[in-house]
Amino acid sequence: MDHFPQLSLLLLGLLIGSATTREDLAPLVVTGMLGGSVTLPLELLPGQQVESISWMVRSIPRAIASITVVEAGGPHTFYQAETRYWGRLSVVGPSHSLHISNLSLEDSGSYRAHIDLRSSYVTHTREYRLQVCEQLAQPRVTLSSRTVEDGHCIIILTCATESRGCTTTYSWTSLGSRTVVSQGGSVLSVSVRPGDSDLTFTCTVKNPVSNSTSHLVSVPRFCIEPGGKSVQVGDIQGSFSRRLSTPHHGYSLQISPLWLQDSGLYRAWITLRTPPVNITKEFTLRVYERLKKPNITASSQIMRDKTCFITLTCFLEQAGEDVQYSWDPPDQGAVVSHGGATLSVSWRSGDSDSYYCTAKNPVSQNSSSVSTRPLCSASFLPCSLRKEFLLLLMLGSLRIEQI
Repeated sequence: MDHFPQLSLLLLGLLIGSATTREDLAPLVVTGMLGGSVTLPLELLPGQQVESISWMVRSIPRAIASITVVEAGGPHTFYQAETRYWGRLSVVGPSHSLHISNLSLEDSGSYRAHIDLRSSYVTHTREYRLQVCEQLAQPRVTLSSRTVEDGHCIIILTCATESRGCTTTYSWTSLGSRTVVSQGGSVLSVSVRPGDSDLTFTCTVKNPVSNSTSHLVSVPRFCIEPGGKSVQVGDIQGSFSRRLSTPHHGYSLQISPLWLQDSGLYRAWITLRTPPVNITKEFTLRVYERLKKPNITASSQIMRDKTCFITLTCFLEQAGEDVQYSWDPPDQGAVVSHGGATLSVSWRSGDSDSYYCTAKNPVSQNSSSVSTRPLCSASFLPCSLRKEFLLLLMLGSLRIEQI
């Protein structure tokens, strides 16, 4: 008789234990790219059937999504809570994995799926650690130098890139016996003596979703001897090859010829001997093309009172950046829109016969003109008729089409 209370207690303990949540596996690390998508996978054993799933994220106190399967093998009901994930969640595959789209850096963190299976009292828990990484841009290598007492020069190459969300690793090619890597791999120090052969290097940056390699770079030209004379150490390789020079007097950098892709941020690291200080100066270079003659399109509409409304649009096929448009002569009743590119005027006989459009950027400007009188030459038509005309001026040639 004494065995029955113990058996009852044992059965009660089994029932209570079967209703608790258990941790099945260690957190699964999943990596996604910023702006991309990722799937948190669920893997079921053969024969297991899902009854419901609740998806949680540590930064939000309630479930961000839930899935309910009414009948085994049947369709499911998917519910999204009104959180920052709204509209970015979906269910994929027969195991009902969670798909997250348009990833942001804030999506990084710990996730948990609570899975209820049919014919089971156990709530399975699957944990994930999501890391969202930004795609790496091409790294930039900046250089500085210092001279030591025995006459050789230490060239310092620093590799940098914009990276958010994930750890970035750095590596260099080609390394030799006179190179030292520091600062987690981003800084390379090279010992060079006058007369040494050229040494070239590239820096490669990697994160879990991307990698990128710098242009080929060689040791620079500006090691300084004690007497202040510039020592030519090497040459720049890659896109700047044979385009860099310094004036005869001074240490300014000259780039010729310029390419559009040369636009960007430049940094000069200057080491002074007296006083012994280091100075950093940054420059922003913007490269523009010389502007061609702008094109002008025009349309006109003649009203009953014989007033002619004209709309002129000035544009360039390949305008580039920082282009401004202006019209001449200025008209008090004119309306200028679209950044100055569009001019709307009402014209009567006796007003200006021509308008000039000037396109200008910081290094050049060019102009085109259009005659307004032909646009309104149908003013002799009966007032009950309305005509519209379209004029296209391409590089100085005028064409009129009646619409």
